Amino acid sequence: MTPFVAILKITAKAAIRSNMFRVLLFILLLTIFLLPASIVGDGTAESFIKISLNYCLSSISLILSFSTIWLACYIMSTDIESYRIHMLIAKPVSRTTIWLAKWTGVVLINSVLLIISAVTVYLMVMWHYSNIDFEKEDKTRINNQILVGRRVFKPYIPSLNLKVNKVYTQRLAALAKDGRQLSEGEKRLLQDNIKNYLSSSEGEVKYGKTKIWRFKNLTGLKKKKLPLFVRYRLYPEKFEIKKQMESYGMWAVRVPNEVIEKGKNNSKNSDKSLFITKTDEPESLPCAIFNEFTFFSSTVIDKKDEVFIAFINADPAGNSLHFQTADGPVLLVKITGFLENYVRAMLLLFMQIALLGAIACAFGGLLSMPVSISFVFAYLIMGAASQYLINFYNSLDPAVIAINGNMNVYDLVGRSLSSFLMLFVVPVNEFNTADLLSSGELIELSFIADKFFFWFVLKGFTIMLIGIYFFSKREFALVVKSNEK
Repeated sequence: MTPFVAILKITAKAAIRSNMFRVLLFILLLTIFLLPASIVGDGTAESFIKISLNYCLSSISLILSFSTIWLACYIMSTDIESYRIHMLIAKPVSRTTIWLAKWTGVVLINSVLLIISAVTVYLMVMWHYSNIDFEKEDKTRINNQILVGRRVFKPYIPSLNLKVNKVYTQRLAALAKDGRQLSEGEKRLLQDNIKNYLSSSEGEVKYGKTKIWRFKNLTGLKKKKLPLFVRYRLYPEKFEIKKQMESYGMWAVRVPNEVIEKGKNNSKNSDKSLFITKTDEPESLPCAIFNEFTFFSSTVIDKKDEVFIAFINADPAGNSLHFQTADGPVLLVKITGFLENYVRAMLLLFMQIALLGAIACAFGGLLSMPVSISFVFAYLIMGAASQYLINFYNSLDPAVIAINGNMNVYDLVGRSLSSFLMLFVVPVNEFNTADLLSSGELIELSFIADKFFFWFVLKGFTIMLIGIYFFSKREFALVVKSNEK
């Protein structure tokens, strides 16, 4: 263990002596001290918190990423090109130990900077937030909705396959009666159009009608008596509107009878329930923007760990109102405080630093410094591009492709190549959770575990093994001969 620690110390000292590292450190210090103090936003506490966290954490992530890549490539390649590596390999120290010690040193020094940056940003953002004269109601809302870690529960959406097949069969029978036969591509397009129509109609609430959403698996929350928040975005008849509009409606929640008649002997009617409205009269509701409210707690969760909320359309013009699936409504409930959620976000940033260090050390141990840095950035760009292409091709409508013909050769090559590359490359933005943190959404432990095992253990460990293998096989005497020439 002594050689490992000695190499680690040498790595840390070499990093501190690097001029580029000092420049990045200076930029990092300016960022964490000046950025929170210079952010204004639109004057509201919500805007201040969101912009502060997004800008600060994104800047820290970017600077530390550059620092990790630079240091790893600098330490690995410079030691080889300056012949310092020969002093180590001449001793009874394995090259695996050398590689791991250098990687640990790079990760350790950047992790210390991450901790200092994270603590400083947290304290400064909280200090500025506490000392700026925001409205009391605005601060209360932020403490309940932003400076928390809230789990998101989406409504249960039943399968539309039976409805789609029923309508599809009826349409085919009607077309056959008219003597029209559809091709396979046209049948797929018809089926897809029916599915899209039924999906959109599921979110439609006609005037005077009520729409009910069912939320399942709220296990373990009933006894905690926590407030439940509802977030949604409402649309009028036209989804694309040039200016913000307002409509009217009423929200309600189903309350089991055992809650309303608590303390009474009503075992026969214990399965009955009723809905309680948020307001006595229809309230004004802004359209096309996200809204959030609460008027009930987790005590409304029934015996099956379910919650039912309802919306009544009271539009003055008698128009239908629409809810898109991606825009809610969703239930949010506080699971942790903001500090714990903040620590989880920093843990993911640490994984990003460790993974970038492994990638940079793998290239730095094989190539010269400028070439290794170029290869690292090419690797990261390749990962981002592959992910973008996969998302793009997955968004294409297979029915439309069938009608217009198969994809051309360039699309086929791009789709196949991007899928193949994603087996090896790692998109670094997978670890960025600033948007979740700034919106008060809980960074789930299962989410962290998934990133750790899939991206860090499987792919990161593979990259480390490849880097160690090529480093152990590299002939350092060739470097001396090359430099002598």
